[in-house]
Amino acid sequence: MASFEVGEQLSQPIERYLQHLQSDRQLAANTLANYRSDLRALGHFVADYRITHWRQLGAKQTQAFVSDRQLQQRSALSTARLVSCIKGFFSYLRRQKILDTDLLLGLQLPAPSTISTHPAAVDIDRLLDIAADDFLSTRDRALLALICSSGIKVAEVAALDLFSVDFAQRALRIERKNHPAVIIPISKSTLEAVKAWFTYRSAQLAMEPALFIAKSGRRLSIRAIQQRIHARGRQLGLAALSANQLRRAYSQQLIAAEVNIETISRHLGKTVSSSGQSNQQASDIQQLLASYNSAHPRAKKR
Repeated sequence: MASFEVGEQLSQPIERYLQHLQSDRQLAANTLANYRSDLRALGHFVADYRITHWRQLGAKQTQAFVSDRQLQQRSALSTARLVSCIKGFFSYLRRQKILDTDLLLGLQLPAPSTISTHPAAVDIDRLLDIAADDFLSTRDRALLALICSSGIKVAEVAALDLFSVDFAQRALRIERKNHPAVIIPISKSTLEAVKAWFTYRSAQLAMEPALFIAKSGRRLSIRAIQQRIHARGRQLGLAALSANQLRRAYSQQLIAAEVNIETISRHLGKTVSSSGQSNQQASDIQQLLASYNSAHPRAKKR
């Protein structure tokens, strides 16, 4: 097929979307470069079909592009990133009233053979690199960010209420049966993710004051949270990603920052000596916040 030039009606929306990602979402430079490469390749591909405007694009050409990129011996991880990139771009085009349908709806990708079946180190930066622009994606990013920045259990995530997040103290309050409440500091980036989720949550009719809800308005169940973690893992080429792996990643960061084991154990909900717990909590917030900011990959040093 002859190669045709990518016109302005194709290229300009791509550039505006990339500017949006850079200014509003502040993506990492490497991620932005990958998105730029993928979207420009998409532009050249559809131009070869003599398509001059995104409104002319159909699901058949979109899926042909994904298949073509797969045939170029791309890894399962790269293909997953490509699909995520295109989904985010098409969502942007729908918000701009340029597209009115989801061109990737029903896309079936073959199960990648390169997915690891063994626990792997979790890249928190990549895990939270989600195009959060709707109810589900914004909720999932906030949910994952809270687990990664506090090490709490899935059951505790499900039990969180709106008042559990203290924005003034930049902390998360967890109520545990037969134990004093635990206050865990969380990073600025995690608070921003939760605030973004609040925008969508407040617009949804909720049945109870749960922090994380389904579209039905009911509290998100433990099983549903586990499924969301697992689904994100598959997008990254990690089979059976679990909350325990995210909790381990959190504790490893604090150990590297030389936070004492008793404090880490208490925050992970493990059995520790109760002597002096109440008196230590205020100082623990400051200690862990400082340690977290210096150690956690998503934290911003102040």
